Amino acid sequence: MKKENLILLIVIIAVIGIILGITELKKSDKWTEEEAQCISKKSELYVQTTCGHCSQQEDLLGDYKELFNIINCAIEPKKCIEQGITGTPTWIIDGEKYNGVQSLKKLKELADC
Repeated sequence: MKKENLILLIVIIAVIGIILGITELKKSDKWTEEEAQCISKKSELYVQTTCGHCSQQEDLLGDYKELFNIINCAIEPKKCIEQGITGTPTWIIDGEKYNGVQSLKKLKELADC
């Protein structure tokens, strides 16, 4: 096989691999209403109005955002203080705290859903 053909073959295989990888990532960031309900029953999300990462986390919840108990620390600071929230976004799932933006896949794992 000529060197040029081998390089072309490697590039084609790499492109196919990248496309398949992206497709798998998109699949892992999809969920059902049943999964969202399961997670929402076991969790609370603490956010702040001016927090960009909080907006990102809420956007990941998509159409199911309304199912979740989302506490805005700028509006309800007492609740956040009582829970010891020092940064947002913070999830409390089954009594454990998880700081930062969590993927849908990770939320499913943490909530055992």
